[in-house]
Amino acid sequence: RNNFWFYFNPASGGRAEFIPWGIDAIFAGGSPLAGAQGAPHPVVLPLSKMTDRLYLNPTTQSAYIAELNNLLATVWDEAALLAEVDRMEALLLMVDSSFQPHVQAVRDFITGRRAEVTAELSGGPPPWNSMLPSATCLADVGNVTATIATTWGSLGSLAGSGTLTMDINNVPETFSSVFSEAGAGSPVFSEAGAGELRGVGCRMSPGQARPIRVISVPVQPEFVTPGVVDLPGSLGFAINANIAGAIDLVGLLVNIQVSFTQGGSNPGDPVAATITADVATGLFQ
Repeated sequence: RNNFWFYFNPASGGRAEFIPWGIDAIFAGGSPLAGAQGAPHPVVLPLSKMTDRLYLNPTTQSAYIAELNNLLATVWDEAALLAEVDRMEALLLMVDSSFQPHVQAVRDFITGRRAEVTAELSGGPPPWNSMLPSATCLADVGNVTATIATTWGSLGSLAGSGTLTMDINNVPETFSSVFSEAGAGSPVFSEAGAGELRGVGCRMSPGQARPIRVISVPVQPEFVTPGVVDLPGSLGFAINANIAGAIDLVGLLVNIQVSFTQGGSNPGDPVAATITADVATGLFQ
């Protein structure tokens, strides 16, 4: 569905390697590690076209079940896992105790998980005949080009200048004024530790509920230096906003390229760049 990449590794003759990312919900579905109780996390959950196809193929299904049993025998060591829970509990208690009521649920999950997995596999490979969910693929709807001229550490100040042109669904968009910012990324628009480049365009059309267009591009601070930076695996955002803070997602920025003519990630360093990207919709919308 989403949150994974396939990498056709030339070092192994072009063989596909599966790279999961966005693993924020890996312990969801009844796991106490997600603060949830209820039905156990299922052993078989092929909710994408690739996993569905692999599980329904007798050869790869057999390999999957064999590996589950191998992991139970060689990796799922309850004594070692419980010892690690005890170690982490003692360490955390040195600074906080609010988590402690939830620790027993984690211990119960560890001690009971083997029985849950064994029961699900006891009758052979569990059947899977559920319909796949609707696709979460992105669809290109336009493009954006922006220039920024600002300083590092200016997020939230609207201190820089710039230009912004966007074409959404073959409709060009214009802005009466454009500002720019750059600096350590906010938790809303970029990952922890990343930097962020913003172009902020203002429209003065009468009756416009969200007259501010913001484009946000994540970039590691060490890349903010003169030269061209391609960000094919990164996602930026294009949003509409108003001065009260209400926002609407216009789309995601993909296939991002940033051409820096000036750059630096120390406070006050000049940052000047041209940003180009495609705009896509479908995910989160």
